Amino acid sequence: GNTKNLYYDVYEPEGDTAELRPLVILWHGGSFMDLFSRTSPDIVVMAKDLTKMGYVVISPDYRGIRNPLDFFDMKALVQILIGSAIDGNKAICHILNNIDNENPFRINKEEIFAGGVSGGSILGLHILLLENIEDIPAQFLNWAKEVEGGELEDMLANKYCGHPNPIKGFINISGAILDTSIIHPTNTTFLHLHGKADEVVSIGVGIPQGGT
Repeated sequence: GNTKNLYYDVYEPEGDTAELRPLVILWHGGSFMDLFSRTSPDIVVMAKDLTKMGYVVISPDYRGIRNPLDFFDMKALVQILIGSAIDGNKAICHILNNIDNENPFRINKEEIFAGGVSGGSILGLHILLLENIEDIPAQFLNWAKEVEGGELEDMLANKYCGHPNPIKGFINISGAILDTSIIHPTNTTFLHLHGKADEVVSIGVGIPQGGT
């Protein structure tokens, strides 16, 4: 019932003369905790490295967990995930709208990539792969439908605000999805990076933070 302003940081190559530049959208991690943000050190390092290669980088905020105890409540965690995916889709819509209008960051609409770390990768994977709300496992479905008064269904019906899938490639760093039923064919190419010693997001299958 409250409003929260969400922001994004933009990194640009210094002194480049390219008419249009490729874009990478990077979502930060942090177990969906509001303690972490678009200025997370790993995101800043990656963004600066990418600008040296000629990319524009946008690092958006998204809603996280307000009560740390929610991290151990499966319903709350699922709803935070769905809310973050809705925020991520709105960020993509905003970026595409800017490109279609003044295009202030000189972005090449045909060269848009994205990626994320941990929670940021989880939200990105659900934006890209979830096409039908019925693909969400039954034990999570009603919880997902409650978010924002059913906004997930509206998002899926109008993903990317009517644009074709703009994400050419996605870098998944320690991400996961609720269930493999969510995976659908897509034009996006994926690079998956995940360590087998990850104690937060288990590789293969598991509950975050080793929960039950």
